[in-house]
Amino acid sequence: MKLIYISLSAIMLAGCLSNQRLRYTHPDAGYEQFADVSYQCERAHSRITSKAVVNNYGEVSPEERTIDCNKFNACMAKKGFTKTPDGNFALGKDVKLNCSE
Repeated sequence: MKLIYISLSAIMLAGCLSNQRLRYTHPDAGYEQFADVSYQCERAHSRITSKAVVNNYGEVSPEERTIDCNKFNACMAKKGFTKTPDGNFALGKDVKLNCSE
């Protein structure tokens, strides 16, 4: 029974860690530059998944954009942004990164 609880806890923790907000630092950049660079990297290294589900009211579920975090981080590094746990720039809460690839 303990093994089941430990396994479930590990799965839940892994899910929480993958949704953490990434933080970056740059010696000379301001927030506007960070926003511009992160937007460019997000668009370059993301894929769109359409849910295409219509509910009983005829509403269609929105599409979802998932970003490959390894490629995203490489793109940010190329532009001079370093990923750090205490960086002064953070990605938005709605940014979904796929760090398993």
